[in-house]
Amino acid sequence: MVTVEYLRGSAAELHGFDPSAGVAGGVVVRVCEVTEPALVLGSRQRSGEIVDRERCAELGIDVVVRRSGGGAVLLIPGSMIWFDLWVPATDRRFEADVRRSMVIVGAWWRAALERVDGALSGRLSVHDGPEISSPWSDAICFAGIGPGEVLLDGRKLVGVSQRRSAAGARFQTMAHHHNDLAVMESLLVPGVLAAEAALRSAASIAIIEPSGSGDDALGEPLLAALVDQIDHAGS
Repeated sequence: MVTVEYLRGSAAELHGFDPSAGVAGGVVVRVCEVTEPALVLGSRQRSGEIVDRERCAELGIDVVVRRSGGGAVLLIPGSMIWFDLWVPATDRRFEADVRRSMVIVGAWWRAALERVDGALSGRLSVHDGPEISSPWSDAICFAGIGPGEVLLDGRKLVGVSQRRSAAGARFQTMAHHHNDLAVMESLLVPGVLAAEAALRSAASIAIIEPSGSGDDALGEPLLAALVDQIDHAGS
């Protein structure tokens, strides 16, 4: 069984809710829609060291720290597809191996993308090796590549993070419609992200193209395809 839920709220609210609350059983896919811009930092990042809070306040961008690790992610309403997956420990799709579970989630995403857009077939891959870091990936999440993340022509398209508890595993997965790296750079303390590094990061990030007139046109078909993949994996 796969349940679909729709959540709207601030980045702090979407990151902070209990994914196991009110779940009767089976996998839950939550479509998350952020209502206001935010710069979300990884759990090991210190905002005072990398974030220009005055600039963030000037632009009305909240600064939030998530519980999972990795670099910063800029969330702008309407600029990304964010699916939050909850897999209970009692579900047959639960994988005890943390790294392997990430690869499985990435495979679901890849299959869903290829089903929605056949032109992507042969161009997508799921990273199944160790983490690939770069000089700037400590600052920006999408500048590095981790297990299970989906690549388009070798460039990161879908980011995957995971948080575990005794009750199960929560996977936060995201792909962007727009590359807002220039805005991201302006929100960081000068020198954290050198201009050359920013240009290289921009070249390493892929975006997911809307299939219709709106940025969210791909969302529902992709959601349906992803749910079908997860459902099939549990049969």
